Amino acid sequence: LSEENINCIDVAPSGTIWMGTETGILRMDPELGKENFRFFPSDASTISIYVESENKILAGTDDGILMCNGTGIYKRFKDSIPNTMVYRIKGGKNKVLFCTDISFSLYEGKKLSNYKIADSKGTKEIVDVWELNNGSYWLATNRGLTYVDRNFDKIHYTSREGISSDNLYMVYFFNNSLCEVCFSIPGPR
Repeated sequence: LSEENINCIDVAPSGTIWMGTETGILRMDPELGKENFRFFPSDASTISIYVESENKILAGTDDGILMCNGTGIYKRFKDSIPNTMVYRIKGGKNKVLFCTDISFSLYEGKKLSNYKIADSKGTKEIVDVWELNNGSYWLATNRGLTYVDRNFDKIHYTSREGISSDNLYMVYFFNNSLCEVCFSIPGPR
């Protein structure tokens, strides 16, 4: 690979591997086992990547959202979300979710809604999101775990309530007929 530091990876439905790096986006064909596309639009570091299709790749950067069509043509969305640092992008159920340093943003159809998640210490950095089947969300933040229901009522959990760390990096939810468990992974200290 032409880059040593890979920040994030997503796989297209075709199996093509897309990687976000400190200086742009790489595409690798797993059958060839080598990089076959490099895209370096600016000095923005790609922090998160979401591949909707081979022709629609969304990159979360430290300078906003970048959409690439897979051949080098791109569009930058800087003013769509409340801040430019985009930690995570996830898609599903006809929507795209963006986690930023000051908000959680939800794009459905042609509507973008931004939600700031705050506690008594101020606005939280939202670093990851897990959507539940009932339309609610678990958010990993820099100050604990937050549950957001369909009405956007919030419940905050911190180390005082028993989670392992207040500085989280990732959230994962597991549900079966016996139990529901939300896992949170501590971030770097």
